[in-house]
Amino acid sequence: MGIACIESYIRYRTQEWNKTHSNDLIQDSKNQKVSFDDKIDLWISKMTSGKRLDKSIINWSNFKDLRKIRDDNVIHSKSSGYSISNQKLAEYINKFKTGIAGLLIQLHILFHEKIPARIIRGAHAPDVEIVEADV
Repeated sequence: MGIACIESYIRYRTQEWNKTHSNDLIQDSKNQKVSFDDKIDLWISKMTSGKRLDKSIINWSNFKDLRKIRDDNVIHSKSSGYSISNQKLAEYINKFKTGIAGLLIQLHILFHEKIPARIIRGAHAPDVEIVEADV
């Protein structure tokens, strides 16, 4: 769902752009499909007068990891079942802070928009840790 939130935010910003730039519309359709990476690289730069998402920080790397998990295991599942260790699950949950919330913060800053408290809380949530029970 975090990936969908980022896609939705970009769609929202595109709609806002198109409202005020009828002679320079940004479009994505079935006939003219635009990749997510092009939306990040080309559309954001266009809508922010040349500013770009900083892909050199951990946010982008963790986003790509989470997107791969989503693509391989949810959208284009290659098996009928999927399991991971608790340790790996904790690692993926912790990547949400930077890969989703952190990326959304970057996007809001690029567009000079107020960052919703929910996103800030997500970015500053405590790490998930695995606690082994003594049995």
